[in-house]
Amino acid sequence: MEKIKYLIDSFPKSDIQASEGEDEGIYPFYTSSMIIGKRINKLLYNTEGITMGTGGSASVNYSSIPFSTSTDCFNFKLKKGNTKFLYYYIFASLDKINDIYFEGMGLKHLQKEKFLSEKIVLPSLEKQNEIVGFLDKQVKAINGIIQDEQSAIKELIDYKKSLVEECVFQGIKKEVLVANRCSLGYDKLPKSWSKDKLVRLASCKSGSTPDRNNSKYWDNPTISWMASGEVNKEYVFETDEKISELGFRNSSLRVFPVNTVMLALNGQGKTKGMASIIKIPTTCNQSLLGMTCFNKLHYRYLYYYFKAVYKTLRSQVGDKSREGLSGDFIKSLIIPLPNINEQIQICDFLDERYTHINRIIELKTTKIEKLKEYKKSLIFEWTTGRRTF
Repeated sequence: MEKIKYLIDSFPKSDIQASEGEDEGIYPFYTSSMIIGKRINKLLYNTEGITMGTGGSASVNYSSIPFSTSTDCFNFKLKKGNTKFLYYYIFASLDKINDIYFEGMGLKHLQKEKFLSEKIVLPSLEKQNEIVGFLDKQVKAINGIIQDEQSAIKELIDYKKSLVEECVFQGIKKEVLVANRCSLGYDKLPKSWSKDKLVRLASCKSGSTPDRNNSKYWDNPTISWMASGEVNKEYVFETDEKISELGFRNSSLRVFPVNTVMLALNGQGKTKGMASIIKIPTTCNQSLLGMTCFNKLHYRYLYYYFKAVYKTLRSQVGDKSREGLSGDFIKSLIIPLPNINEQIQICDFLDERYTHINRIIELKTTKIEKLKEYKKSLIFEWTTGRRTF
């Protein structure tokens, strides 16, 4: 049994930022993430090696060919032995490494000296090679199944997107389509359908944020207050925050009724352009537009409409732009309008299909997680001597 520090050769620290990775390049480029795919033309390490992320949470990758990494990585290889054996050992120990050797307030960092002081037992080189050869075959097979399941999930998600777009703009009755231009580039609708501006079909209002510096606005809260990030819930039965009666009275706020459709005008990542349906009365912040439907428009149809146009809507201000959507722009959208009974039929059909597809995705996701756990336990057992040939 020997400390890791005496078993490895450490590489010089990289000076490349994670943001410098490209989609194309000569050499594989690793960052502190377990997600691999970036490339770079600058070579740092002309050898095989292990790279561990040093910030956030524990991660490890192995490269059998010359490679480069970002500055937030610790890179090394075994002095003597099969470096990939040590990689497998570390991979199977990531949970332990994360719990014991990552410390700090806020963003945690790898405590390198503590990690390097851990003692491990390496079997003979012959045994290392034998175990690595076995694990390579097993891991390849498991990863192949995982990739197949992930591809199937992606296909199901893509199918959901195409299905909702087809139903929202063409219906489920296979009716003849005629020229009838709506907003966002949709120019054909079923012959019996009409269209109208959203502002004539729903009350569209935004909210505000009570002063965060006034504790009285947030102490003893009784009124639900929704932030833009909560649209990810899709159906909102409870908000993450509430405000006091005083905060409500002294802010430009209104309480939206149940079944109001909330649209994120701004927000981080994928939030902008996402919609949800509230199942409780709630207020909201200024980055949300609450749309309470009038008699001609069903709230579920409006919800599915925003699902259908999500990508196109985001492109109006640039998919990755910090610029938000305009409430006036949303109000001006000309949307398709089947009669209310047909809207309900479309929504019932989509609800049923979504439930079925989501169940399949859930089962496949569970299968993937079980395969990942099996892979980790398999590697752990073989690299710690619990299983031998």
